[in-house]
Amino acid sequence: MNNDFEELCKSLKKNPMYYFSLASKELFHSNFIAWLYEENKIQSFIEDFLKSKGKINDDDKLEFESIHRELNNFDIVFQCKINSIETNIIIENKVKSYPSVDQLVKYEDRAKEFNCDCIFILLTLDYSNHGRQSIWNTLLYSDFIKYIEDNLLNKDDCKERYLSDYIELVKGLQSILENFNREDTFLCTNDERVALKEIKLYDFIAKRQFEKLRSSLLEQYNDGKVKTSTDFIKGEPIIDVYIEINGIKIGTQVNGLNYRHFVIEPMLTRGCVAYSLEKIWFDGLPVPRRNSKRINEYGFGEFKDKKNKQLFLHRSCAINPNMERKELAEQIKMDVDYLLENKKDLANKIKKITHQNPS
Repeated sequence: MNNDFEELCKSLKKNPMYYFSLASKELFHSNFIAWLYEENKIQSFIEDFLKSKGKINDDDKLEFESIHRELNNFDIVFQCKINSIETNIIIENKVKSYPSVDQLVKYEDRAKEFNCDCIFILLTLDYSNHGRQSIWNTLLYSDFIKYIEDNLLNKDDCKERYLSDYIELVKGLQSILENFNREDTFLCTNDERVALKEIKLYDFIAKRQFEKLRSSLLEQYNDGKVKTSTDFIKGEPIIDVYIEINGIKIGTQVNGLNYRHFVIEPMLTRGCVAYSLEKIWFDGLPVPRRNSKRINEYGFGEFKDKKNKQLFLHRSCAINPNMERKELAEQIKMDVDYLLENKKDLANKIKKITHQNPS
């Protein structure tokens, strides 16, 4: 853990606003924005921001009518009229988690339930090349607090301390994020992970690194033959990169600092597909200890998805925390290219097993 990071954490913990934010990071910031709205201190900023993005024109009349938190599960919804037309300005607040394309598309679909015009703002600590720039207007927290510094400080002495502490809180969070905006290491050391979880920033940083890894892979596999998915389970990010053969998924998974080869097969085959691919796909990865939980008779880590009647079978090895993201992407590409090159042999082995165990 580097000295700069330690000092940034110490400085953050001196700020009372930091402790107020711990219970629910994104809700805390949404509530702060709502307070500014009630004080009539944010409306002009939102209007200027939308003008800068070309969403409204100088001669348009924007009227704010109300603000709602968690309306239809959106962080903030400003109910407005633009030239007398009902419009919702929707703010998705990303402090704890890093935005993904799939997530943003879901929000867009959900917004259709409002049955009115909607303008989308993504408020985030870190810019994300999320692929939805034409719909989502990215507002960085650095620009938001600059507005507060330039326009609100010294205007109301009794509340200036709140604003100053809030500005310092956001600056502290951003400084830590910049400290971890690394290309030289994929994730972080165990000590750094513990410290980041304590200040509630590990989720954001880990998801950001995984989304960058996913983006680099999607650039190389854009023909639909290779699929990717991301998730966040039990406090760790996950990315799956796989091919599909007759409904069987074969691929690599990065789960935190674990690197896995996996097979997802029907429960009826009882792990026989993974076992038949032991030499062609799992060779070289360590067999888990027998006293480990969820180890099946063939020596694979096993998870039963009873809802979909599937088995997730894997073997894994540890990732060096100092591994570069580029290096990890190259390892994944090498493994996935191997699957593509041997797809015919894999298909023949799978066909034999599934014929012996028809669903």
